[in-house]
Amino acid sequence: MSRPFRTTRRILRRTRGASYSLPFVLVVPLYLMLMIGAIEVAFLMLARIGTQYAAHAAARSAVVWRSARPANLRDERAHQSAAASLAAFVGGREKELETAGPVPAWAGPLGDDFATATQKFATPAAADDPAIPRPYQRSRTPPDADFLRRKYQIAAARTKVEVKADDPNNPRTPLTVTVTFRAPLYMPIVSRFLDPDRSAPFEYPLSATVVMAADGAMTKDGQHTIDYHSFPLKK
Repeated sequence: MSRPFRTTRRILRRTRGASYSLPFVLVVPLYLMLMIGAIEVAFLMLARIGTQYAAHAAARSAVVWRSARPANLRDERAHQSAAASLAAFVGGREKELETAGPVPAWAGPLGDDFATATQKFATPAAADDPAIPRPYQRSRTPPDADFLRRKYQIAAARTKVEVKADDPNNPRTPLTVTVTFRAPLYMPIVSRFLDPDRSAPFEYPLSATVVMAADGAMTKDGQHTIDYHSFPLKK
């Protein structure tokens, strides 16, 4: 066997199996894209369910606070209920708060209440309190209060609530409540394709509408639901 042939044979032996690396390099990025895309879509599906629940909670609040004064208090309470329902679907970092948009004025103090209630529910000691119904007991440490406060504020900033009545002068008219939630996208690369405008901060709009009848009792002054005129509201 000639020397050049032996040298060529050694080179071929050293590169044996190298052909398998090319398909691997080509397939792995595509596989990772599919995986993170599936995770992002799963998050959006959960946020879609949460938006539907938030619309129902906002509609329930709007019906209960329909006769409250001032008139904008009804819409504010509906927005607060939607924000509390959607806080679980946003992050709590300071950077996310900066990019979420304008935060309503009421979201600051109510964020503290949200953090306090969440921490109390999450602690194992709360299971011993009979006033707090709990299906199970958690052993983990509750999140930081600042983190929870920012979650509520981010949810309030990313949520829009519209309350409409076919006849505003008729207290028996059902209310139509629409909740629009700008769900944040977290996965790299995939978020750019899912965002409708392809620009940061990457987000995907979700919307849900609920029509709810005013099922409260008629008050003496002809209003429907709770008679808020009988006691002063705390400011």
